[in-house]
Amino acid sequence: MLLFGNPKLDTPQMQTNRHVAIDLPMRLLVWEDDAGKVWIGYTPPSTLKKRYKLDGLGEILKTLAGALDAFTNAAANRPRARATMRTAVSAGC
Repeated sequence: MLLFGNPKLDTPQMQTNRHVAIDLPMRLLVWEDDAGKVWIGYTPPSTLKKRYKLDGLGEILKTLAGALDAFTNAAANRPRARATMRTAVSAGC
């Protein structure tokens, strides 16, 4: 499990709805399945927006989604192909 956060991104979320703090800082789970395939899983910011009604934080959540996309693609050793979030990404290992 990898934890990472940014007070400039996380604080406004908690000010909007304090319950989001249970999901912050962001977490990435990396695991290897029985077949030896490596996976990366996380809760996308779009899910946090819906779950905690984080209206008005579009730019913050977009920045967070972009960072997650870049981080997971780098970890999976793939070029940034799209900005959509995935709940489970094959690392191709």
